[in-house]
Amino acid sequence: MKKHKKLKITLLVIFALLIVFLVGKKLTKKGGETNDVAIDYGDDNGNTTSNYYPGIIEPEQKYNINLDSERTVESIEVKVGDTVTTGQTLFTYQSKDYSLQIQQGKLEIEGLNSTISNTNDQINELTKERDSASNEVRLQYESQIQDLNSQLKQAELDKQTKQAEIDSLTKKVSASKVVSPIDGTVSSINASSDSGSPFITLLSSGSFRIKAEVDELNLSSLKEGMNVTIKTRVNDKKYTGKITKIDTKSTSSDSEKNQSSDSEESDSSNQASKYYFYVSIDNPDGLIVGQHIYVEPDTKSSEAK
Repeated sequence: MKKHKKLKITLLVIFALLIVFLVGKKLTKKGGETNDVAIDYGDDNGNTTSNYYPGIIEPEQKYNINLDSERTVESIEVKVGDTVTTGQTLFTYQSKDYSLQIQQGKLEIEGLNSTISNTNDQINELTKERDSASNEVRLQYESQIQDLNSQLKQAELDKQTKQAEIDSLTKKVSASKVVSPIDGTVSSINASSDSGSPFITLLSSGSFRIKAEVDELNLSSLKEGMNVTIKTRVNDKKYTGKITKIDTKSTSSDSEKNQSSDSEESDSSNQASKYYFYVSIDNPDGLIVGQHIYVEPDTKSSEAK
């Protein structure tokens, strides 16, 4: 009996320790999650404050410059990392062939002008002869004049078509130099023209914004125009700004990646859809593109819109 009682007690102790171990492991795993969009931070006194949302510094504007599929690049005047100014040449297209085509087109127009002039002279001469001719031969003159009028219209149409071609080629020659539309930095140059990517990508300089994430559980607490505090990960310096846009039409692609396949170990926060919102920065001095930061919305501000 005593052995049986001791065995029973031992089994109960082992079972209790196993439960404690499993519960502790589950809590540790949940406590170690870093994928939550809203993160609780403490203030300088150790008190818990409102949620911070993770974000990244990005340029206010990005410009993609695509190639004309019908043209060939002659030279590239910049390289990745270069600082460019508005109007600076980025690359040039070949234009020699177009110049030759323009010269040939102008010669053809001169020939057409000569044809039109001669045809008009013939029509005028035949018209005079017809008016003074007898009725028996007048029909012959009418037929010749009609044929010449048809030739005249065709020559005038050919001239208009050729002039349109010359105008188009002239525009291409004048647009052989592709210039930067902004002051910024060359982010990428895609030498492979058949990849479908932009040929040159520019990032605007001197103008930053924050792209941050919020899940659907906290989305309603944010409003455009709301004041925010911005905290960096590298020091205690704080910045201020405003929410300029909340994008509810598309979700963050990370939301699906962060969801667990085990529904018992995935809480509602991890399963919630995540959305992007954008923040302007009042004074971005010291911040750099690609830097990760946290955004704290001022939900109590009377200035929030």
